Amino acid sequence: MKWFVVIIFNTLAGDIYVFKQPEFDTRDECMITLMQSRDAILQKLLLEYGEPMPIKAVNCVEEEVLKEVLKEKYGVKDEVVDISFTNEG
Repeated sequence: MKWFVVIIFNTLAGDIYVFKQPEFDTRDECMITLMQSRDAILQKLLLEYGEPMPIKAVNCVEEEVLKEVLKEKYGVKDEVVDISFTNEG
C-alpha cells in the first residue's frame, strides 16, 4: 500500500495537488515527513503555481482512496485512473 501527500485548495473547483514523490509505505511515515517538510512543500507549491494558493487541507492519502477520489471528483474512468496524471511532486 502506497501513501501520498495531497493538498486540497480552497478554490471553487476544489483543486488538488498530489506529490507523487516521495511515496510512503505507511501513513505514519507520510505524516511525519509532511510535518517536517512544511516549508519545502509550500515552496514547491509556490514554484508550481507562481503565487500562494489558498490551502484548505493537507493530508496523507492511500493510493486506492486517491484513485477513487479522482474517479468520483473528476469522472476519470477505471481504465485510466493513474495518479501519474496529477501534478508532479
